Amino acid sequence: MPKNSLAFKMKAEIEAAKEQWLNIGVDFGVQMFTDYLAIVLNNPDVMDKDTFGADRIKKVLEGLKDADHVFGGAFDPTRDDEADYLQEKMDEALRRIYRMPEGAEGDPFVPFEQRYPCLKQVTYKRRKP
Repeated sequence: MPKNSLAFKMKAEIEAAKEQWLNIGVDFGVQMFTDYLAIVLNNPDVMDKDTFGADRIKKVLEGLKDADHVFGGAFDPTRDDEADYLQEKMDEALRRIYRMPEGAEGDPFVPFEQRYPCLKQVTYKRRKP
C-alpha cells in the first residue's frame, strides 16, 4: 500500500473519530438540557403554582423536537439562503416573545448573530466556479 494511501486512510479515520466525538458531545448537551428543563418546569420555587407534570413536560419536549426540525437549518452555513431565512424566522418569533410593553425601557431581544457569535455568518459573495 503506497504511503499516501495509508495517510489518506488515517486522515479519514481521524476525521470520522472527530465527527463521532462531536456528535457525542452534542447528544450529551441535549440530554443535559432536557433533564434541566424538566426539573425546572416541575420546580415550584421557579414556576410557583404553575409547575409542569410529566404530560406537559412531554409536550414541551415534543415542541422542542418540532422546533429543531423547523429551524435546524438555521445552523447550517453551507445552505446560505435557507440558513439566512430560518435565522430571520427565529428572530421574528423571538422578537414577538420578548416584545417589551409600550413605554418600557430596554430590549431583551438579542439578534441571532449575537446569540451565536461562533457560527459563520451567511454571506452572499459569489463563489468562484
